Amino acid sequence: MSTESGHDNGDQVAEVHYLPAARPAGADLEQSHHDDGQDSGGEVEPAPEVLEGEIVPDASPATWTPPTIQRREIVPPWVRDAEQRRAAARWAAGHALHSAKWHSARLPLVVLRIGGNAPRGLGRASVAWRDWVFDREAHALRQAAANGNDYSAYKQLAELRNARVKVRLVITAVAAVLVLVGMLVAGYYYPPAKWWLLASALAVSGVAGARRSGRPLLVGAAVPQRYTRLTEGIVLRALEAAGLGGKAAKVAKDGAVSETAVGTPALVQPIQRDGKGWLAIVDLPYGRTFADAMAKKGALASGLDVAAVQVFFEAHRDRERRVTLWVADEDPYAAKPRTSALALCPQVSVWDAQPLGVEPRGREVKPTLIFNSFLIGAVPRMGKTFNARALVAPAVLDPQCDLTILDLKGGRDWQGYGQCAVTYRSGDDDDDIAYAITALESLRAEARARFAAFKKMSDKQCPESKLTRDMAKDGLFPHVITVDEVQNLLKHHEHGKAALEVLTWLAKTAPAAGFLLVMATQRPSSDVIKTDLRDNVVVRIALRTMDWRSSDTILGASADSIGIESHSLMEWHKGVAVVRGISNDRGGDHQTIRTDLLSNEQCARLGAVGRQRRLDAGTLRGHAAGQADELAVRVNITADLLAIWPGDAERMQSAELCQRLARLRPERYHDLTPDGLTACLKPLGPNPVQVFRDGRNLRGYALADIRKAASSDGGPST
Repeated sequence: MSTESGHDNGDQVAEVHYLPAARPAGADLEQSHHDDGQDSGGEVEPAPEVLEGEIVPDASPATWTPPTIQRREIVPPWVRDAEQRRAAARWAAGHALHSAKWHSARLPLVVLRIGGNAPRGLGRASVAWRDWVFDREAHALRQAAANGNDYSAYKQLAELRNARVKVRLVITAVAAVLVLVGMLVAGYYYPPAKWWLLASALAVSGVAGARRSGRPLLVGAAVPQRYTRLTEGIVLRALEAAGLGGKAAKVAKDGAVSETAVGTPALVQPIQRDGKGWLAIVDLPYGRTFADAMAKKGALASGLDVAAVQVFFEAHRDRERRVTLWVADEDPYAAKPRTSALALCPQVSVWDAQPLGVEPRGREVKPTLIFNSFLIGAVPRMGKTFNARALVAPAVLDPQCDLTILDLKGGRDWQGYGQCAVTYRSGDDDDDIAYAITALESLRAEARARFAAFKKMSDKQCPESKLTRDMAKDGLFPHVITVDEVQNLLKHHEHGKAALEVLTWLAKTAPAAGFLLVMATQRPSSDVIKTDLRDNVVVRIALRTMDWRSSDTILGASADSIGIESHSLMEWHKGVAVVRGISNDRGGDHQTIRTDLLSNEQCARLGAVGRQRRLDAGTLRGHAAGQADELAVRVNITADLLAIWPGDAERMQSAELCQRLARLRPERYHDLTPDGLTACLKPLGPNPVQVFRDGRNLRGYALADIRKAASSDGGPST
């Protein structure tokens, strides 16, 4: 049992005493009385009188209760963490390489300086040798004896000096002979040795001849970082300034606590260095939570006298009021992003977590694509598409994963990944929007068909009522659906409403069937990303946004009120994102990361490798395999049929319509058959009819039905 002195009266850190477990007053005496009565045959010794306030020792052994303490870490956390160890090793290797390059580039200048200082060094060495050989250090003593007419002292000092000079001259001669003989022998057996010895002598002379004041010969390759040491006083000051300093108890004259104290914050362990910052673990006052600390991030940063971007919090699983505070020495996002490990094209699977970026303390953040849906939002040119490409990269490299890419911006950002995509479209005109909504509806139909197949399977075949890794190996591949610039689809005057409905269904329901939705938008506003859609997305990634409304549109309603926001990021924070929905395994589901970088060239290489892996595995299909794009046919079929329809003919046979379509657009309809035409028109509504022509009664279509389909919501009207 533990008690705190002062009843938690607002002191900075309460003193803790550990005592044996307490018992009710009189329990020990009563127990002793009972025991003695049994042992002595009923004769009971009267209990001694106890004065008020007197401490009576406990005669019976008390049960020892271990104190509640938290042992400090023997090994620093970063040493135990493999990712942080690798980060430290990378930093050390990079620093060593930089130092080597720095000094190599300045080596010629250093050699010139040493050569220029060599004569001065030789002169200093000669003067030092002269002073030593001729005993110049005792000259002052001899001079003092002579000036004082102390003949005996002077004679003694002079004799001592002569003896020293003789010995030192002999030592000098012997050393000179040994050096000369050594140079001759070394030059005989290894001729370049004399030059090495000469260079060494010049180097020593040059270093000895350096100026007493001025620039040193070697300048360090790194400038020491000037940072403020984080102390307990600074942390407590910041907490108090932010309103997290607790409330002191009100104590009456008789010592009773008249009002329950909230308590004061306390440091769980001493503040320590952690990477490029300071680590402190704080217990907030009772009743305060991690969310309170997050909401006061700006005020805490002000109390610490740093920028808000340098302050980071982590929650703890065991206590709501315990918070890990990490304060960076400088803006952790000012450096260049690292290249993604996936640029090396390793063997990966969408079923496993893959690296997306690193947080400020150097720990990797690894989301899992499977069973998740993603929403990425930012203002233009903040790295949104680069973030999406890094996120989708595992699906490109996994040959047992299908990929649909709908780039509604139109450009080259996704061309590399298009090499292995089942469906790929780039553009933002009406045809592209119509194609996108058709593709999404087709994918929803596939997901529904897969759910229907699950219903027919046994518990052994489908043990979790959703897609499993074993089922994927049998051909039910996961399918990653990427929609870039999704706002162009959701704001479309004709297809926006239908797009919202199908995207919401895909985000909410389709992941269980293995259909994984990744959306990116540069207009994170509530009129574009509706609540129904956002709230059904599992993982939200917000790069820089303009205000709290845009930030909340991506990260969730009221996220800004608890300190989870991205509008405080600056324009130089490209690729920096606030991620919500990925557990950090430390009690929280949000973190700020620097996304790994994949260039256009690296994406093209990933696409080529992914294509080859699918060819080797026999899983390449659709757009990447050069197969006919049925979706493109379905989008434009009614308009093209009206364009080739002969006059006002009421009905036309399917075979003749296919021939006319092939002449109109050979690249699209060259292999279209009557059965294929029926498959394309079936979702749009027209039913086949019998057409009698040239003595043959064959299947065909009526002009009225085609016009109705062209003007209805089921198909485009152009």
